[in-house]
Amino acid sequence: MRSDRYKNESAGKHDASGSTPAANPPEQPVSSPEPAKKRKKKHPVRDFLYRLVMFILLVVICVSGYKIYQTVSEYLKARNTYNAVSQTAHVDPNQFTGVVDFDELLKINPDVQGWLYQKDTVINYPVVQGRDNEQYLHTLVDGTWGGGGTLFVDFRNQPDFQDFNSIIYGHHMKDGSMFRCLRGYTKEKNYYSSHKQLELITPNAKYHLLVFSAYITPADSELAYKLFFDSDAEKRDYLDQTFAASQITTDLSRDDVDVSDKIITLSTCAYDYEEARYVVICKAVPWTEEEIAAGKKLQMQIDEQEGR
Repeated sequence: MRSDRYKNESAGKHDASGSTPAANPPEQPVSSPEPAKKRKKKHPVRDFLYRLVMFILLVVICVSGYKIYQTVSEYLKARNTYNAVSQTAHVDPNQFTGVVDFDELLKINPDVQGWLYQKDTVINYPVVQGRDNEQYLHTLVDGTWGGGGTLFVDFRNQPDFQDFNSIIYGHHMKDGSMFRCLRGYTKEKNYYSSHKQLELITPNAKYHLLVFSAYITPADSELAYKLFFDSDAEKRDYLDQTFAASQITTDLSRDDVDVSDKIITLSTCAYDYEEARYVVICKAVPWTEEEIAAGKKLQMQIDEQEGR
């Protein structure tokens, strides 16, 4: 019987539903706090150099931008100036008549000696002659400053192209203006075949400039820049050497150019080597009376159409 009592007492430890009481859940382990993030070390020298480099880059960008703006502005100013002068002189490059209003040109600049034109190129400019060969390097025909300057005759030449050899200088501009196209004679295949002549108009005469020689030469070339001749023999020697130096073949032979002719040399910078120059040498052939008359007639028609 004692065993039954003990059984009842043991049974009394269970709940009424007969289930055994749930055991206490095991304690969760306490996690240790995360270590604080390490602060980045400051590098004052490195930071300073970074800011300095960025500042220098910004300055370079600003200066480069300003120079580009300045260059483009100069090109635009020169173009507008010469377009305006061309209109004042009544010279239309699309309908060149050989008629130039020198009265109006001389009001703009009394140093004007002529007008130089070449079909299908940018050459359509007044030609001046200064007190030296520096005056018009960076001076436009209207007297204002301009990087491209003005085409000018060597100051040692006689006025109105009266010398045996007269030299006209012009800049080789990156925008293609002034005398840059002269490089075509020695640098572009078949350039001569479509650019055999230019036109030079002065207050007293009109000339076709027939190209007979073109070559690259040093800036101090005694041959290319020879101005003074003591005899016809010296002139003949000059012509012999000029034909021999030519890097192109033209329609004119040595027999077509004589000591009695007028020679016009066109000169501009070349970049084949230090202080190199392109020179194009021409024979000046006067316009015929028929050509002059035809030019005047065409100019009258143009003036009537434009209401002048």
